[in-house]
Amino acid sequence: DYYFGLRASTFMLVDSKNRYGTITRVLHWVMALAFLWMLFTASVHFIDRDSALNNAVWRYHSMVGFTVFLLALVRVLWVLIQYRRRPDNEWTVRLGHLALYVLMIITPVLALLRALGSGRGFNYFGWQVIAPSEEKIEFLVSLANQWHSVCGWILFLFIVGHVAMTFYHRSKGPEHDVLPRIIG
Repeated sequence: DYYFGLRASTFMLVDSKNRYGTITRVLHWVMALAFLWMLFTASVHFIDRDSALNNAVWRYHSMVGFTVFLLALVRVLWVLIQYRRRPDNEWTVRLGHLALYVLMIITPVLALLRALGSGRGFNYFGWQVIAPSEEKIEFLVSLANQWHSVCGWILFLFIVGHVAMTFYHRSKGPEHDVLPRIIG
């Protein structure tokens, strides 16, 4: 069956053993776009913190980062709900995905710890996630300053590996191609 020129299976909400459902695919691709933004802003910030471009884009880094954090929590919950339905993967693939999820959560948590420790707080589109405070917790600031960027760059390396492995499997022929599972 086709609707609006698309296969009916394209609208399958939940995962199956053969492919990921619409909810998984939407979460995956929205986060992929968010990660591209995070990579862009982090790269601009790393290259020249005083540039006009950095001044224009850096202010949105934490907002998109917190969005990634919220979406990562939703994804983890969705993976747990869908675990028995999802396509089967080798243990190495499952380990790589686990590393991605852990980094997707730890990296923004470190930024939140820095906001808490610095006393500056964090506001997300009007929602006061962490209230500003006069009290400083230097340990949290130091921990986050040391590890947030490191975890972020490691996450990007894992994402590059994730994409590379997708194309590697695709190059081995249709029976090994995993890309159709996630693109619909």
